[in-house]
Amino acid sequence: MTRSDAVWISLADVDFISRQLKDEAVMNTDMFSLVEIHTDSRIIIHHQPIDWLLFNKVISMDMHATPADHGDYIPSLEKADEQLLLRNTHGSCALMLLFLSGGRPSDHVFVDHLLQTNEEYNLVHINERVASRFGRRLTVGTIGIGARNFGSDTFHVLKSMTEQSEQFGSVGTFQAPAVLLSRHLLGQTFTSLASELASTKTELTIVHNSGECQQRTVRDMRREPRNLETFGSDAAYNHAWHICSAPPPIRWSWSTELRGWTEIELMTVSPSGVAMRKCIFGEGAERMVRQFREVGPDGCTFVGPHMVAKESRFVEDLKYHDNRDFHMIFCQTQCRAQQLAAKFNQRLSQLSGGAAIPRIHFIGCSVYEVCDDAYRLDWSPG
Repeated sequence: MTRSDAVWISLADVDFISRQLKDEAVMNTDMFSLVEIHTDSRIIIHHQPIDWLLFNKVISMDMHATPADHGDYIPSLEKADEQLLLRNTHGSCALMLLFLSGGRPSDHVFVDHLLQTNEEYNLVHINERVASRFGRRLTVGTIGIGARNFGSDTFHVLKSMTEQSEQFGSVGTFQAPAVLLSRHLLGQTFTSLASELASTKTELTIVHNSGECQQRTVRDMRREPRNLETFGSDAAYNHAWHICSAPPPIRWSWSTELRGWTEIELMTVSPSGVAMRKCIFGEGAERMVRQFREVGPDGCTFVGPHMVAKESRFVEDLKYHDNRDFHMIFCQTQCRAQQLAAKFNQRLSQLSGGAAIPRIHFIGCSVYEVCDDAYRLDWSPG
C-alpha cells in the first residue's frame, strides 16, 4: 500500500468519514472541502455534506489521483483560508483545517529581492488570520507522511503551523512521519482529530430544560497571540487599545450581605477613564478575556494594577437588559469562595505549626460599567 492509498482510505473508509456516519456524529449541515497541494492549487471538493455520496467520491479519488507537480504550501493554504474558512460567517460552526504533506514545502518567495524558502519567510503567518478570528472553535491538524529516514527538519513548517495556531487558542495537533508508517496509525490520527472536532461541537451546544438543543454563536472577535508581550506597557498610545473616558466609568461590586450590587470606588484616585485591548488574549468555554487598565488624568498613561476583563463568549448572552446580570453568578461564586477561604485560613491559624502552611485567597472581582459614543460595554475585571 502506497502512502497515497493510506491517506485516501483512512480519510474515507474507517477512520474519518465512514466512522462519523456510522456513529451518527454528523448532520446534513456538516460540510467537507478538499484542496490539492500544487503550484496552482485548486479546490476539488467544495462544501459537500458529509454523507455516503462523499464517501464514494473520496474512495474513487484514490483510484485516479496521481501525485504530481511541486508541493507548494502557500497557494493551497490561501485557497483554504480565503475561500473556505474565512467565508464561514456562522459563529456556531466548529471548524477543522487538516493539512497533509509528504515532505518539505516547495514554495520560494522573494523578500527584499532575495530568493528565500518559505521557512525563512515564515509561512505559518498565513494561519494567523484564521486562528485569530476563530480561536478555540478551530482545530488545526497537520500530518507529515514519510519514512523514518526523513530528516528531523522535513516537517518543521507543519509543526510550526500548529504551534502558531495554539498561540491564538486553537486546538493544534501535529503528527510526525515516524508514527505514520501504517494505515492503522494514520487512521488513529484521523480518529483523534474527529474527536477534537466533536468536542468543539459539544461546547457550542446548549441543552435547555425542555431537552431542546441549541447551537450557540461565538462572537466575531479577534485574538492576539498568547506570547505577545503587552503587560509591561505603560501607555495606551497605539491602536491596540480602546480608551473610554467620558462619561466616567462606574465600578460595581456584589454585596453578599445586601444580596445586590453596590457602587464602589475605582482602583486609583481620579482616573480619566479605562482602557481595554481590542483583541482578546484568552478564551475559555464560556468567556473571553482581555487586558484591562485604568487610565490616568493625562488620558494615556496606565495607572493602578494590571487587570483582566471577562466578557461572554456568545452572542446570545448579550440579550440582558442589565449586563451586570450575566456577571452576577460569577461574582457571587467568587465572593462565596473567598468567604470559605477566610474560614479555612482561620482554622489553619489555630493549628500547631499552621503558620507554615500556605493560605488560600481568591482574587476579588467587580464590574466596570462604561459608556462611550461607539457602544455600551460592561466588563468584569479581576
